Amino acid sequence: MTAKRNPTIELDEATEWRHQPTDFVVKAGYSRLWVDPTGILCAEVAVGDERTDRQFRVTDALSLRGAVAELAAGRSFRILVDARGGRTDEPGVRRVQPLPNNKRMALWVGNPVTRMLANAYLRVARPVCPTRLFTSREKAMRWLSA
Repeated sequence: MTAKRNPTIELDEATEWRHQPTDFVVKAGYSRLWVDPTGILCAEVAVGDERTDRQFRVTDALSLRGAVAELAAGRSFRILVDARGGRTDEPGVRRVQPLPNNKRMALWVGNPVTRMLANAYLRVARPVCPTRLFTSREKAMRWLSA
């Protein structure tokens, strides 16, 4: 299924998005970022597939981190990262830490197996902010709003 493209950002033909926010969108590498109506920052990694064999690279993570810093403008924030579209990560991506003014981070992953593996990694990595993984957007948003 091909998602309708948002006219506020430029995308190449291989990029497919799962959500269509109606407000201001910042494109950062193969990700995009917006603020939802409740004030939660939302980031989405573009959908990768066998044709593109796209990896989420360190440069993408740093680009996304820079866009988050710009949108947050020094204020504390909560963020939902929709990582279901990423195919694989470069090993260095996991070492890119969230910003210190990040109050909470919810990572929305595609399946319970990915969630289990990522939770094991988070126990070792110890992120700078409370971080949880979810397979449901609704549960992730509820946790972020608490």
